[in-house]
Amino acid sequence: MFPALALRDSIFEHSLLCQGGGWVDVRPVPPPVPGHPLRASLRLLASPYALRRGRVFPSRRGIGDAASARAPLDGRSVPRAAGFRRNDVAFTGLTVVVETSHGMERESRLENCYPNQNRFNQCKPHPPMKKALITDYVWPNIDVESEVLRAGGVEPVVAPDTSEATLADLATDANIIMFCFAQVTGNVLKSATHCMVASRYGIGVDNIDIPTATELGIVVTNVPDYCMDEVTDHAIGMILALNRRLGQHDAQVKAGGWANVTLDQPMHRTRGATLGILGYGRIGRSIADKAASFGMNLIAYDPLIEPGQDIPIDDENSTEITTFEDVLKRSHFITVHTPLTPETEGMIGPDQLAMMMPGSIIVNCARGGIIQEQALADALHSGHLAGAGIDVVEPAPPPNDHPLLGAPNIVITPHTAFFSQASTIELERRTAQEALRVLNGNKPQNLINPAVLGRSRVGI
Repeated sequence: MFPALALRDSIFEHSLLCQGGGWVDVRPVPPPVPGHPLRASLRLLASPYALRRGRVFPSRRGIGDAASARAPLDGRSVPRAAGFRRNDVAFTGLTVVVETSHGMERESRLENCYPNQNRFNQCKPHPPMKKALITDYVWPNIDVESEVLRAGGVEPVVAPDTSEATLADLATDANIIMFCFAQVTGNVLKSATHCMVASRYGIGVDNIDIPTATELGIVVTNVPDYCMDEVTDHAIGMILALNRRLGQHDAQVKAGGWANVTLDQPMHRTRGATLGILGYGRIGRSIADKAASFGMNLIAYDPLIEPGQDIPIDDENSTEITTFEDVLKRSHFITVHTPLTPETEGMIGPDQLAMMMPGSIIVNCARGGIIQEQALADALHSGHLAGAGIDVVEPAPPPNDHPLLGAPNIVITPHTAFFSQASTIELERRTAQEALRVLNGNKPQNLINPAVLGRSRVGI
């Protein structure tokens, strides 16, 4: 689990508990006086990791009020503080920071621990915390999920890179794997012999080996509805910007061509135009609701819904469910919201793009690989399509010679349709909550591999 640490300095007596999961073993030497150097150091007692660097930090509740909250003690002096007495100072809040051979820093706090040997019995052992391996994330920090996990007795550990070898090594003692864009391969899962649940930060689960997870008894979860507003806003924003040619006209004006803008290119009136939705799940229905307010006619294709029916949106609007080919032929705008599966991979190629209405626009905020990108670039260069909005490409990031990077009237964003501060906080919190729900022996709210039920490691 976590490194057991030995802290050797000139203050503490006996052994103190490191709340993060190991013991801090402390040996006595003469007590400090104000101005006495500590020369604190750390070493590993037992761990699969090699210690590269250790630092000890005091809290303001530790060695006197004058102590800096983040000042290292190593090589420093004990701060002068009025009324400083050795036996009255509780080192509650002292933080031990360790960097392992993997380049990760782990913090542990000493709670209710005193340098007075008579008070040693107040340092109660905590059971070792479980471990959550976070393979990757793209937001500023993991404060939200860390708070949720630690409240459930789980310590998060962030992988320094997403290579298969690194993830497989770190997964060996992980009880939870939380993953965003990293590939959680069969080899990673097979090395995770203590793992109960793999919880996806997001919707799609094409980057985890689900059959292997199921075979091993690992529950797979996701958060399918955390960013519906963000993704639908992004898709509609792309449609509006491309149709109104905002990027093109902005660039022309800034290049000094105000008087040279020509208005001979396709531009549709949104009221009365037809929006075709490929994939009529949560996000597809949400975009239909928003598009109806623009006065668009709505049609959709979904392989799980029988064509020929109208699905109400509100009292005045509904979505007509039709065939894939019919959506291609009738739509002024098409927006893609299908998962990436063997059935949907490459489903929109040269033949399907040729079926689309001349001067139409296509947007993909789902997954790269659904649209054949060379064929899309050709359709844009030929003028058959008026524009394309792409939030996902294959591969990601795209190489410099990717065919879409030089295509006309295209908007490309780096898989950010999901993002807002609110959606990210919700995603972090719910991903951790789903993982803990399974770890505690409960069925997740969003189960990806129902075949695991009855054979899962956690017993659900």
